[in-house]
Amino acid sequence: MIRIRLHTVDGVLTALESEGHAVRTGAGDSPACAVVSTLLQGLGQALVHRAGYTVDGSAPEPGRFSLSVSNVESAERGRLAGLTDLLVRQLKFVAREYPEDLQCTITEE
Repeated sequence: MIRIRLHTVDGVLTALESEGHAVRTGAGDSPACAVVSTLLQGLGQALVHRAGYTVDGSAPEPGRFSLSVSNVESAERGRLAGLTDLLVRQLKFVAREYPEDLQCTITEE
């Protein structure tokens, strides 16, 4: 089971933690695991190569990923809100399709 906790403020990602794997007995990784891995890797790549905010993240071992975003300049809020919206929509879709593989908790301030 993959467990994701995502926190947003005014529609902009501020923190994300992901733990676990979704493994199917006898079938290897589940499609949910592949999608979540791709989403989180893409998000990390999209965030680290830009100025206008501070990003801190780690992936200390397989199945663990954390990320925080702070000090967001107003010029970057729209871009970050778009990335956040895409991420939230995709995670909700995967959680609906594979409820046994993904638990996603989203808190909004």
